[in-house]
Amino acid sequence: MKHQPKVIHPKNKDDYLSKHHCYPLGVMKKKDAPKTDCPHLTIKLWRSKHDYWHLLFRFATIDEIIEYELWKRDLYLNPHYTKVFNCDRFKAITILKRFKQIKTRKL
Repeated sequence: MKHQPKVIHPKNKDDYLSKHHCYPLGVMKKKDAPKTDCPHLTIKLWRSKHDYWHLLFRFATIDEIIEYELWKRDLYLNPHYTKVFNCDRFKAITILKRFKQIKTRKL
């Protein structure tokens, strides 16, 4: 089987889990791509949150979001922000840093 069956959201039958690349593949293929040890780092998001993520951050890498995007005061006021993060921006930064630390640790 080439693809796993979709995991449907328990409350919204139109939503499903999707894989989101923390380092966008289109960005990573460029010659001036940011240097990283894990260009294939992914996170699973519900499709609706995945779409909101791109509305908020476009195609920024997780490092760019942690270091720059979440510090923008107006981003916190964006209505899509609360659909992705249900917390203040400082807690969101902590969550993203912890996520990256967990996903990139050496086993």
